[in-house]
Amino acid sequence: MELHEATTADQLISLQADRIDIGFIVLPINPEATVEVTPIHLDRWVAAVPDSHPLANQDTITLFDLHDEPWILFPGRYGPGIYERIIAACEEANFVPRVTQRVRLMQTALGLVAGGVGVAIVPHLLTSMRPIGVRFIELSGPGTPIPYDIALVSTNITNPLRDSLIEIAKSAFFKNANAVIYGGS
Repeated sequence: MELHEATTADQLISLQADRIDIGFIVLPINPEATVEVTPIHLDRWVAAVPDSHPLANQDTITLFDLHDEPWILFPGRYGPGIYERIIAACEEANFVPRVTQRVRLMQTALGLVAGGVGVAIVPHLLTSMRPIGVRFIELSGPGTPIPYDIALVSTNITNPLRDSLIEIAKSAFFKNANAVIYGGS
């Protein structure tokens, strides 16, 4: 078995080209994708602000509270479905985010937040990383919660390795007290 890092979009392309057997993706994806989708974890997005930010002392903020801030966000081509979900949530909160920095990885976004470059929204799952200089804040109000769904994707061919990996992934997420597991367990 080999592991490769890839975006949701790249994994779907690789699956359809038969270059990989299985992938971890973020939903939603294009409903026309010819892959088997097994949802395994439902999470939510939270705000990430520099610990010196005026909002850093709040336990909960609205998405609109971030409307004047410089945003750090990934380009839509890396995860078109979730990108559209984030933009729609902002529009529901009556603003369009002012994206000043685009990043590929959430960890990079957190580093830039710690450096004071801007704010980001990240999956709650990442709060356990506890990066120095970053404060995570729950989001409420219009546009929230913004779902963050993780799934395994594979071809429709029966594969015992895939089935085992699905069970291991469900078990791993089940141990996380903040996780919601799909498909039983």
